[in-house]
Amino acid sequence: MKLPKYVHAWFDKRDSQTYYYLRRRGFPLVRLPDLPWSPSFMAAYEPALAEPRTVIGASRIKPGSVAAVVAAYFDSQKFFGSKSAGTQRMRRGILERFRTA
Repeated sequence: MKLPKYVHAWFDKRDSQTYYYLRRRGFPLVRLPDLPWSPSFMAAYEPALAEPRTVIGASRIKPGSVAAVVAAYFDSQKFFGSKSAGTQRMRRGILERFRTA
């Protein structure tokens, strides 16, 4: 059976039960009830898919600080979309050292 987009299955060996979660980068993890494509599953899936994106580390960062600017840059499309993995690694290292100082 093909799962809906962003849905991942997890099998728990302890109780021999399969659980389904909506997992997207930057969004909260949501456990979904019943089997995929069932009415109750889809009733929970649709609102979970429409939830707003959460800012990474928002609860730990003071607004207006250097840490907030660095976190916003890491969360932006400029950082993820147009840079190679090596460039991202290099810039993250530099900015993390700057943020801690």
